[in-house]
Amino acid sequence: MEHFQWIFAENRAACRRPRSAGRPVGDEWPTCLCYDLGHDNRAGLDLSTGICRINRRKNELKYPVEEYRGRYGPEDRST
Repeated sequence: MEHFQWIFAENRAACRRPRSAGRPVGDEWPTCLCYDLGHDNRAGLDLSTGICRINRRKNELKYPVEEYRGRYGPEDRST
């Protein structure tokens, strides 16, 4: 956030320059990700379960069973 926090929206494009032009933003995401994963671990949260739950809910809303069931052939209930 420090790269964006105190600049106006019209100046944010400068942060998207290639790394050779001094773009430090791309180097920050691994640190943020590690911090978030560490926090999740300490809080006892399972990130993969959360992602699956969110993705499943989005798909349930986007593709209602009543509307899409059987659309791509007979259901295979063996798996």
